[in-house]
Amino acid sequence: DDISDLEMWCQYDTGLTIGESSTVSAWTDQTGNGHNLIQAVEDEQPSYTSGSIRFNGTDNAGGHDMNIDTDVSINANTDFTLVARIAPQATPANDAIWGNNSNNLLRMNNAGSFRAKLGGSGSSDFAEASATLATGTFYTVFLVRSDGSTGNLHVYVGDGSTYTDNGGKNWDSAESHTDADAFSINTIMSLSNESQRFRGDIEEMLVYNKALSADERQQIINFRGNL
Repeated sequence: DDISDLEMWCQYDTGLTIGESSTVSAWTDQTGNGHNLIQAVEDEQPSYTSGSIRFNGTDNAGGHDMNIDTDVSINANTDFTLVARIAPQATPANDAIWGNNSNNLLRMNNAGSFRAKLGGSGSSDFAEASATLATGTFYTVFLVRSDGSTGNLHVYVGDGSTYTDNGGKNWDSAESHTDADAFSINTIMSLSNESQRFRGDIEEMLVYNKALSADERQQIINFRGNL
């Protein structure tokens, strides 16, 4: 929170409501902006495991996801950054990380690459043949919308000590995006129609109302890497 324009922060092992069966029904946004993660349906609550939260990736009954109590409103024509520290527990299969009613704002594709889809326009793909996320390993994934009216999207991926400006796993290509539609983030680890659920662990979720610089991204990597 030393970095300015922090809109949402679901912090590692902080503000969790954990039930008797070690399921998580709520994760409180530490900014006070009310973007708390909630899941009232017990069968759809992820499980608590040593500080992180585990989602089972099931798209049918009993699948895990969490909703955002007060939606995070974003305009696709302004700069922002989405941050998630995740560890896949299986090979990705169109798994949403950030989502809303109709779009996967950021998802992992079958090959372990990423796809972003904002507002009402088409999707942007980030592919690097040699860059896949190892199962059981935590990575910090950034979706950065930068460059004012140009609207370039970047995906950066770091795994602690190997993180660089271009991403520890080399997803560093820019995809042009100028859609001015406003939209909201209202769910994580799936879409609101309960499809494309992510299978894996999550330690942290953050939203900034600006494009984080390379130095700021490195600060987040270093902070989380010291857990």
